[in-house]
Parts: sequence; structure tokens; C-alpha cells
Amino acid sequence: MGCTRQVKEAASEREGRKCGRPPVFPSEYLEKLAVIYPDVKTHRHRVNLAYLARSMKLLKDDPRFKWLIDPERAIRGEPGSFRRGILCELGRIDNEDTVRVIALKICELRPKTKDAVVMIRRWRTRTVPAGDLWQLHDDLVSAINSYVTKYPDTTWQDVLKTLVVVHETVREHEAGSGGTKGSAWR
Repeated sequence: MGCTRQVKEAASEREGRKCGRPPVFPSEYLEKLAVIYPDVKTHRHRVNLAYLARSMKLLKDDPRFKWLIDPERAIRGEPGSFRRGILCELGRIDNEDTVRVIALKICELRPKTKDAVVMIRRWRTRTVPAGDLWQLHDDLVSAINSYVTKYPDTTWQDVLKTLVVVHETVREHEAGSGGTKGSAWR
């Protein structure tokens, strides 16, 4: 889409400032990455490598983060020795203490990469989307399908009986919480 004419004129008045986000990493550092990793062709990919390197450097020597990065396995070139997508997202957080706290939580939960990235982004951007009934429906169906796949002897009658119990539990929680939103229950 690019800058409009008015924006371009305003930008030219600001002495060389460009549109877009300000760079996080010096261009020299990204150029070095391009030399080290010649197969990495795009600027965005180099920036992602820089975020990855930032988090790996911070977490690699602490055994509490072995689920995220296992240096011994990484040195041997073993697949799965580090979780690239999660580490890249962690590298986007500026505060090192915060990275460690969130990384510990991620190691405790051991979510899928997609889920971990969503969790980290929500924390970093401080945004939580509003839930909706269809998303809740899809999540419940997904949970049931996962369970039935894991335990193939489960009957659909068992699923229906369990849903009745869940319904009763939700009603009890609703009565006890005064109908407030978002309070977790078990």
C-alpha cells in the first residue's frame, strides 16, 4: 500500500525519517546475519533470526529452560533441540527478567508452538480478544475429539453423560459466582 503523497511530503520535511516501525536491530547486525545465513533472503526472516538469537543467548545456559532449548542436542544438530517459533516470540520482549518469567511459565505448560506464540503475544501486546459462542463451541468440540482419539473406547453416550455433568457444574458455578464473567472453575 505504501505511503500516501501527503505522508511522503511530511516525511521529507522530517529530514530522512521513514514510514514504518523503527528498527530494533542495527542494520550492520542484520547484514552479518545475511552473511552467516545466505539462505535467509528476506529482511523479516533476518529480524526473526535476531529475535531468536536474543532469546537463545538469554536462556541457553539455564537448565530450567531445557524444554525450550537443549544446548547439548543443538550442538549435535539434533532436530527438536530448540523451539524456534516460541524462542523467536520470546526474543521480541525487551526486558530479560520478563522473558525468563514467561519462559518458565511456557516450560511449565508445554503448549503447542501456536498456542505459546499466542500467549506470549497477548502478554507482550496486552491484548485479550473477546470470546464468542462459536469459538467456545469449536474449542469444546476439539477437546472432545482429542479425548475420543486418545481413548478410542469412549462411547458417544459417555460424552453426552459428561456434557450433562459439565452443564450442572456450570450452573452451580454460575449460581455461586453471582453470574460474573471470566472466573475460572474446576
